[in-house]
Amino acid sequence: MKGIKILGALGSRAENANSTCILVSRETVIDAGNIMQGLGDNAKYINNIFFSHSHLDHIVDCAFLIDNFFSTRRKPLKIFALPHTIEVLKKNIFNCVIWPDFTKIYLKNTKTPSLQYIPIAYNK
Repeated sequence: MKGIKILGALGSRAENANSTCILVSRETVIDAGNIMQGLGDNAKYINNIFFSHSHLDHIVDCAFLIDNFFSTRRKPLKIFALPHTIEVLKKNIFNCVIWPDFTKIYLKNTKTPSLQYIPIAYNK
């Protein structure tokens, strides 16, 4: 892959309109608004998501990505975000109420959590 690919750049989903997601390498995206439809089966290669912030149009597909390809993952899904965004994801998405807490679910035949949060700081 050469260069970046815009998989979505809008704040909503509609016909011919997808929410924010930028593919920067085979394994890495910025925001997760359109991973599943934007990449199809190639979404299974995504191992790193950098979140700009926690609005739904930027995070929606992270839950589906880890769930849909869980049985074939060999590496944890790493979420890079500001501490506030990580807290929002933990409290409101991966909370065992809305969606499973994949930090407590190990990759198949390992003791490695299938989801890892990596805090980042502004301007780093």
